[in-house]
Amino acid sequence: MAEKFNVTRETLNRLLSLYNLSRREFINLYGLQPLVYVPELPRVAKLLFVALYAVIFALALAGNTLVVFVIVRRKCMRTATNLFLCSLACSDLLVTFFCIPFTLLQHVSSEWLGGQLGCKVLPCVQLVAVVSSTLTLTCIAMERYQGIVHPLRKKGQYTSRRACRMLGVVWTVSAIVGSPMLYVQTLKAEYDFLFDRHHVSCLESWPDLSLRRSYALFLLVALFLLPLGSMLLLYSRIGFELWVRRRVGDSSSLNSFHRHDNGKSCRRKKRAVLMMVMVVLLFAACWAPFHIVHMLFEYDVLADWCDEVTEKMWLAVVQAVAFSHSFNNPVLYAFMSRDFRQSFASLLPRPHRTHPTSH
Repeated sequence: MAEKFNVTRETLNRLLSLYNLSRREFINLYGLQPLVYVPELPRVAKLLFVALYAVIFALALAGNTLVVFVIVRRKCMRTATNLFLCSLACSDLLVTFFCIPFTLLQHVSSEWLGGQLGCKVLPCVQLVAVVSSTLTLTCIAMERYQGIVHPLRKKGQYTSRRACRMLGVVWTVSAIVGSPMLYVQTLKAEYDFLFDRHHVSCLESWPDLSLRRSYALFLLVALFLLPLGSMLLLYSRIGFELWVRRRVGDSSSLNSFHRHDNGKSCRRKKRAVLMMVMVVLLFAACWAPFHIVHMLFEYDVLADWCDEVTEKMWLAVVQAVAFSHSFNNPVLYAFMSRDFRQSFASLLPRPHRTHPTSH
């Protein structure tokens, strides 16, 4: 509306002085809208997202902290398999601390409050956390495949030292993939002279649109399609080995099978296969909506169907679903393990029993 009247900052000041009007009176008189449009979610939506993100934060923090606590405190738990689980928990803790609260803040606030350094570093750390979590999930699938399909080969290969080397590669690759965020993230400051407001936002500023879309496509393939395909292939082969060839494999991969107890062995096989199915389904269910919606908005497929507020709403929903994967991981990989539950129970304080004194 202000543009229709060709209102400039100098013209506004002269009009206010000439007609002895306050800024608010002038805005109300002509029904003017802000010059800088910032999409804002409805108040009810903000409250719902605060509650939802708070629950996800609390569950992810509790679950992953317990995983790290048990593995660090119990020496017997520091196996090659559990090193991968500890790395996964650390990745999910990074997601918990750097993705969940700051993403929520961007959705409920119209201003970027993290400053120039935060605008550069936070998106980079967020991407590193997501990449490391996804790559670690793939490593866990490889480790379990090796332990069941090639158990003898695993004994010589999947040592704790080898696991540390693999995790070193995972975190190095994650840092490389996330590093472009340090260069493309920039602060954008705009001044609305009509309402006398400063608006600061943190945005991706790519030199070319095709480059940004190519990077988004690369993330889709590297963070979703390839890991999902790898886990599907590896866990399908594991299920084939367990049920068709009735292979037992390495005991650590399937939570201590007993070869001479067919009933228990069958139950543990079912539980192991069920867990592997759940791993793939939850990974797909949590991350597929995020990648689909992100690519639709990236290529402006829904530009004619929804406004910026609706787009912001959709992004808040799919990001919450994706972040929920961080508290699913401890349940699937740790708490469903009998050895982990027993180690955790042994660390809990036990009540002292009082013995009656004899007279």
